[in-house]
Amino acid sequence: MKRTPTEEEHTKITQAITEGDRVEAINLYISVTECGLTEAQDFIKALTKELKATKPEKFVGKVSKRRFFGIFHALAGAKKDSAQHVNE
Repeated sequence: MKRTPTEEEHTKITQAITEGDRVEAINLYISVTECGLTEAQDFIKALTKELKATKPEKFVGKVSKRRFFGIFHALAGAKKDSAQHVNE
């Protein structure tokens, strides 16, 4: 049975969005509403657009956790590769 998120659940979803964790926001929305993936993605996309329009300060300078660790791992891999070339 589909339902609307409570205020507390909506706050958690909003927080996930502003932290740059869109996947977590989608998962939260699906678990709360029991809707499908496409509907959840559409909702999160619309909410993100609304939040960026009404509260842009919450998004300034933020890097998502996933993106941060992706960059971190890419840099660590590049450093490892360059160290191997020096040792060769």
